[in-house]
Amino acid sequence: MSGPTLRPTTAGDLPALSRLTEAVFGRRRSPELLRWLLLSDRPGLDLQSRVVEQDGEVVGHVAVLCSRYGCRDRVVVGSHPVLWMVAPEARGRAGIVLGRWCLSHQDFTTVVGGTPTSRTILDKRHFVRAALAIEIRLPTRAAGAAAGSGCELVAYDGVNGAQAPDGVMVGLADPSHLHWLADCPQLASRLLTLRIAGTTTGPVLLYVNRRVDPPSGRIVHLPWCGGRWDQALRLALEELAGAGCASASLLVTCPELLAAARELGGEPFYERPVFFRKQREMPEPAGWHLSYLEGDLAYRRV
Repeated sequence: MSGPTLRPTTAGDLPALSRLTEAVFGRRRSPELLRWLLLSDRPGLDLQSRVVEQDGEVVGHVAVLCSRYGCRDRVVVGSHPVLWMVAPEARGRAGIVLGRWCLSHQDFTTVVGGTPTSRTILDKRHFVRAALAIEIRLPTRAAGAAAGSGCELVAYDGVNGAQAPDGVMVGLADPSHLHWLADCPQLASRLLTLRIAGTTTGPVLLYVNRRVDPPSGRIVHLPWCGGRWDQALRLALEELAGAGCASASLLVTCPELLAAARELGGEPFYERPVFFRKQREMPEPAGWHLSYLEGDLAYRRV
């Protein structure tokens, strides 16, 4: 028996990876979806995918997605594991090979959620629990009350002008990242720009799942809105209501956004710990504003 070998993912691996998703997660992801998720050639997207091979068989996979963040007047780069999985019979050495590779990129690494096995690996590699990501489901009936607020959604202009309070880690939502997610083959997307009082605040990305009846929505990303979370949420919900969605899901780590979502009838349905480790010297975050942009959560269970 040969040892596990790490190599770049190819298109020929997609059928095996599709089968592996079913063995590991209990739900198969199609080769078409995996091609989009793992092998995108979109310019500017920093995404690297690797498989672990053992005795000629693909027994594991992980990709690393890198994104820019603003924190304390600096821009740092964080990395996130994507589709980290190991066949049950190959756990151990194959998992160590994948973990060693995917947990050592850029200024810091975050993992949102994870399996019990991956959390054991994170603990051994000195990750700390930095935040709690709460998934909330909101009724779109809260829409329609944003008129006259000075907030509006317009065509996406590629600008991210949001400035967070000192110490809050905020994703800069690069255009390549947003357009990659908007290309998801299984979901309709709407990429827009939020303006407050005529000033660009940043991008808003929405998903609509038309494979269910009625369609369901997701607020994939909102920029930092300061004290205007209520208006931003109402506009996003209004947009999704217009697409026929009765409800929308949202991932929250910011307390102010959580409070605004609850005021609009949002109910938490899942919680995920956020694990964090610095690889290089960088500012210490005092808080987080994460969204479904992190890792590979955006397209799942919309």
